[in-house]
Amino acid sequence: MVVFVLTISMAGCSGNAGVEYVEKDGRWFYSCDLDKANAPTSNLKLSSIAEKPKVVFFDTSPESIFGFWRCTISDNYIGICPSSGRFKLFDHDGRFLRGIGDVGHGPGEYTKIYEACIDEKNGYVYLGDMGTRKILKYTIDGEFLCVVNVGRPISKCALRCREDGALEVVNMPFGMGDYQFMVAGGMSAPTYYPAKMEVPTRDENGNFIGFNNEIWTYGNSGLMTYKLSCSDTLYAFDSSDGSNYPLVTAQCENKVYFMFNETSKYLFIDTLVDPKVIWRIDRSNGKLAKGEIENDYLYGMSVNNPIIKFRNGWYYDFYDSYDLESELETLEKEGNLGKEELSEVRQLKEKVQASEQGVMLLGKLK
Repeated sequence: MVVFVLTISMAGCSGNAGVEYVEKDGRWFYSCDLDKANAPTSNLKLSSIAEKPKVVFFDTSPESIFGFWRCTISDNYIGICPSSGRFKLFDHDGRFLRGIGDVGHGPGEYTKIYEACIDEKNGYVYLGDMGTRKILKYTIDGEFLCVVNVGRPISKCALRCREDGALEVVNMPFGMGDYQFMVAGGMSAPTYYPAKMEVPTRDENGNFIGFNNEIWTYGNSGLMTYKLSCSDTLYAFDSSDGSNYPLVTAQCENKVYFMFNETSKYLFIDTLVDPKVIWRIDRSNGKLAKGEIENDYLYGMSVNNPIIKFRNGWYYDFYDSYDLESELETLEKEGNLGKEELSEVRQLKEKVQASEQGVMLLGKLK
């Protein structure tokens, strides 16, 4: 196999040592050696990535209470995968609409929701159950329809619904007999794609290889993009031709674990050294930089752990009420706000103090 490498200057960017633009099997991706990178430090404004976030206060009725773990977002819905319990569906005003399915071992029930996907256009919700290794399909009104046949048992999965209603699945291998695969199609006759870049989870003695038991999916730029925790690469799966290929890969000395994300404008790399600082590649010119992401909609408040805050084409930031209250108090004490800005922060803090459940900032990506 022939691999072509271009220095980043040939992609329209000079002075970014440590970054190469690499061709493999007709696809191009960024290869980053962060130890050699001379990237400038500059903060990125949230307004350059997302529209102004809405502050979502969630219902506090007994049936709406959840322990936040993951979420999935569509144009009008927020689906909460709790740390345990029932999948809960809210609107963008935080109103509780309904639970989907229930915990158990009967029809339409699950033991632990690992991943979820809302197909708002066609009116479906898909839940990936880690405990029973199956994908469950419901109407958006909560009616259980079927167990989706993907041709192989799933362990931990990433899910994405295409515009045409087809479901895309990437499997994260976990059990001894599992391996990574991709599948897509209408699911009555799914198309199955073995992974070209298999990532084992256990050695020949059955022992786990490092911290390699999670998968993260993003899908902010029109493709199924995902990261396996044991790899140093952000992958994309294109179901139009079944290809599985890298978008960006990274390395640095004494570092074996990275996190990634992507939007239409940037590729993000996090070495997990600082909860606020991440690396970014500008996709328009290939330039590398690092810094914080400032929520300039909230007067420069830093976005904590920004690498996980972009998903399904949205920026979201979920806070325990007390945590957001503390962030707003810090803004007050710093003394950098004008009179009108200070009044707005205090009004928001009062609303947060009155909230008995979590608060989410939610803004559509540009």
